[in-house]
Amino acid sequence: MTAPRSRAQTNTEPDRYGTPMGGGHTQGGHDFTLQAVMDLKQSVGELKEAGRNNQATLTAIEQRIGKIGDRVDESLGKLESRLEGRLKGLEDQAQQVKITIHSTKAVLYVIGAIALAVLGGLGWLGKEVWDVTKPLILEKLRDNGNQVQAAPAPPAPPPAAAPANRRP
Repeated sequence: MTAPRSRAQTNTEPDRYGTPMGGGHTQGGHDFTLQAVMDLKQSVGELKEAGRNNQATLTAIEQRIGKIGDRVDESLGKLESRLEGRLKGLEDQAQQVKITIHSTKAVLYVIGAIALAVLGGLGWLGKEVWDVTKPLILEKLRDNGNQVQAAPAPPAPPPAAAPANRRP
């Protein structure tokens, strides 16, 4: 057996909790400090666990937000492609309308030119007919005017005869 140690030989190395073993502390103080350290250690462990749980929760939230973002990106991509398709269709229709308008203008110009030519030709033809027929018409009117003045007056109607069988 070993002999009890004297005060100079007392172990002053710290134990695993950081307090020296032996040396000036009473048993009651040591229990209180040990209990406080153990409670602190438990609290730190709980905080670490809560931190891990929070980290796991944040990771799960980040994943969910990432999935939602992916769905939003996918939906926006689909919407963009549909809008691009519709825009392309509208551009094609606008181009067709533009071509139709230009074609209609050209046809109207041609029809207008033809109408002007026809009206001009009819005007020229009417003038030529008038130039040829005017002297004839005037001569005919002069002849009719002379005949109207020289024509005898129409005969007067015969007087009415008295009735033959009249009784007084």
